Amino acid sequence: RIMAKASMKEDDHDHDGNHRKRKDRDHDQQLGDKNRKRHHREEIAQAARRPMTEHEVRSKITPLYQLSAEQQVQQKTMEMVRKCAMAMSKEIKSRFRTLHQTKSRQASNRRGSQGDPTYAWVKEKRCIPIEPLVTVPSPLRNKVEYTFGYRYVYETDNDATKDNDATRTKDATTPMEEEAKVETVVPKDVKVETVVPEADGPNDATMTEAKESSSTAEPTLPVRKIPSVGFMATGWSGGVSKPHCCANIPSEQCAVVDVLEDFLQDSPLPVYEPKSHQGFWRYITLRTSRRTKQCMLIVGHAPVSGGVGDKDNDAVDYTEKWQTERERLIQTLQNTQLPVRSETGQELGFTLPITSFFLQEFDGLSNPSPDHPVQHVFGKTVLEEELGKCTFQISPGAFFQVNTEGAELLYQIVMDRLQEFIQQREARREEKHKEVVPPKTNTLFDVCCGTGTIGLACLKAGVVDRVVGVDISEPAIEDAKRNAKVNGFEDGKEDGDSETKTRFVAARAEHVMNKEISKATKSSNSKKGPGHRFMAVVDPARVGLHTDVIRALRNAPQIQRVVYVSCNPTGSLIKDAGLLCAPPTKKYGGTAFRPTSSHPVDMFPLTSHCEMVMTFDRCQESDIVGQPKDENTASVTGDVTTTGEAQTGTSAENDVKEG
Repeated sequence: RIMAKASMKEDDHDHDGNHRKRKDRDHDQQLGDKNRKRHHREEIAQAARRPMTEHEVRSKITPLYQLSAEQQVQQKTMEMVRKCAMAMSKEIKSRFRTLHQTKSRQASNRRGSQGDPTYAWVKEKRCIPIEPLVTVPSPLRNKVEYTFGYRYVYETDNDATKDNDATRTKDATTPMEEEAKVETVVPKDVKVETVVPEADGPNDATMTEAKESSSTAEPTLPVRKIPSVGFMATGWSGGVSKPHCCANIPSEQCAVVDVLEDFLQDSPLPVYEPKSHQGFWRYITLRTSRRTKQCMLIVGHAPVSGGVGDKDNDAVDYTEKWQTERERLIQTLQNTQLPVRSETGQELGFTLPITSFFLQEFDGLSNPSPDHPVQHVFGKTVLEEELGKCTFQISPGAFFQVNTEGAELLYQIVMDRLQEFIQQREARREEKHKEVVPPKTNTLFDVCCGTGTIGLACLKAGVVDRVVGVDISEPAIEDAKRNAKVNGFEDGKEDGDSETKTRFVAARAEHVMNKEISKATKSSNSKKGPGHRFMAVVDPARVGLHTDVIRALRNAPQIQRVVYVSCNPTGSLIKDAGLLCAPPTKKYGGTAFRPTSSHPVDMFPLTSHCEMVMTFDRCQESDIVGQPKDENTASVTGDVTTTGEAQTGTSAENDVKEG
């Protein structure tokens, strides 16, 4: 027994030793894998530190630049059909299947069945129609974000020693040039492939893979990095590239980039490096308008006292040098006139001054939010832009469509869809009354209105009689009120008269819509007039609508048409459409909508992105087969709409009745 116990202990000891050896081997293997990955990343970063060709820059910023206009239209149309319409149809049908399975399980546990709502339009072969893609006249953007960084150039390149100051000699060096290091470029036989994410911004990073195509290496050329402004086309490791070769960047913005690059060559303040989180100059945001001949420039920088992200890092205090550089930058920008050229390079005969200049201090590691505070330095506090019959004042953080000519086409489609709905309903009323009847007051709910561009454009064109804009951002609502006044519409107070032309409220959409509908209904009942008609247009950010907004739209039966303007038609629009068009549930009550038209608009030529204007109409009885009727489900018959108190907060007698 003693011998057996000793043998067992020896076996356990050997087992523990083998286990430790295996554990050590696994640890060494993991450590080796980490070292190999780190070495691989360093090789990739080293390969990216070289001058990028114009073809490489265009391929990342405007990936469709090699395709003709017809080929771009064909490619984007097919993408909207496959990734938007077909995906949306699949999403809506999946919600019907899920509800059917739930009701089947409930019916099996008790006698009888609750009845499964089946919508007739869902069974149609092409239940989501797609209209031809609408193209814009010009690809030029009115807003672009750039990044401060180092631009890699060959030592033999004349651009590396670019000098517009006659007092500087060719051999003279500035503090920034002394800091710049001389590196070597990768051999010509190294192929570089890059992948760019969908989101765009001043600090977007990309992954770069370098693959050797042969074993023979040619002599390398010395590469120098100089402080500059541009796009981070290959991520932070590849530095920045100038935007001049991109066909969607206007010439006046390229001129600003040149001015700032010249300024940086004599600046003692370094540009920001994302890897080490050190440096001062970070990014710029440019807005330009050729119609009003204005330019807004926002320069973002690190805190003057130093420190970005982790406050415990080795922060450098720039206080002593900042005041001098600030005054020099102001003087440089005030004396700048930006030449304006056409897409073919022809002078248009006028220049743009920098009419607005802001500074923005940011200590975060990523990008600042749109409402991050800015410091006004000189010029106007807003940029004015003419769009259709309206003039809009755009504040530094406000949202505005990046293609002005494309925005006019986009808003015209929205107005056409609203006008079509109004004409259809008025014709139905006349047919019912057998005579000409006074038209109803058409009220438009501009949900996620921002600065009020869509609603004011519809009001100025005479499409609607009143606009109620709702946005959760208070700065955006202040801009909307100012734009309403600029265009001749006095904004109504929150608790004021419902007869005012415009009313913009910083609040939750569901609260404002129910209150406005109730107020308008009481007003029409007291005056015994033709009444009100309600429509809605939504223009959310890329993340889409909040579920509370979708619930409010479904539970407001007076809203019979919703026009959805989406900048993410292959993503958030599909999710939101599924919730708008799905059969009623406890969470999403009310009669559902159905998509009746889809108009893709190529707002971003030379890229794979586009906008979508999709129209949703409230389902009628002919669209619904076997839907159960209860107190939480609206019933729609022609133009007459009734609902329970739980949905709108008002009695059925106060509902707006069309017809």
